[in-house]
Amino acid sequence: MTYSQFAERTPLRQFEIRASDGSLFVNAHYISELSPYFYRCCFDVRFKECREGFVLIPDVVVDDLSAMLEFICPDENFELKRDVNDDNVCQLLNCAYRFDVALIKQELDDFLEKEILKKDMKIETIINLLLVAENYPIRDKMREQIHRKLGSFGATKINEATKDLPNATRTKFRRNVERYVVLIPKLLHDFAALIYLQKFMIERMISNDERKEDVQTFNQLT
Repeated sequence: MTYSQFAERTPLRQFEIRASDGSLFVNAHYISELSPYFYRCCFDVRFKECREGFVLIPDVVVDDLSAMLEFICPDENFELKRDVNDDNVCQLLNCAYRFDVALIKQELDDFLEKEILKKDMKIETIINLLLVAENYPIRDKMREQIHRKLGSFGATKINEATKDLPNATRTKFRRNVERYVVLIPKLLHDFAALIYLQKFMIERMISNDERKEDVQTFNQLT
């Protein structure tokens, strides 16, 4: 568990979240604007959490909650730093759906649809992301992008990284990413063959007969 700026009460942060491994404190009004889950805990008097001033969440750890709070709340300099990255994407996905935080869901939508294929990420992060996503109804497009990213690591790395998963989970992951693992080498091969033919034809002034032979060579390559 790492240090969190939310580990102590402040004049604004009075509502307590008790996780499995510690407590954090939040501004009830602020977080309730972002999450219907926390609105009920903080202000719906029908819930004991509202009356007692704290909520117990034993299936979530402090580090995950800290990642969520650091993403949605200003820091000590009153600045927002909303960056989805290799270190927090799994934590954010878990908390966004666990606590129904629409703001984080939208940021994750943008990241997974537009950024994930460009980012330098560890294969372990992508596998954990898929494991977390198994628990929530994320959009098919988002799930497909995660599969694409995993497929980009290649069959050897995928097999090694998933070897300790349960057989059913490992088989499901490999089946879902198989088409992306196969497509990438084929596309690279076809592109290389096209470049070869273009260079070959530019360098030589070929006759019609010679062109036929070169086309046959290209067909063999592809």
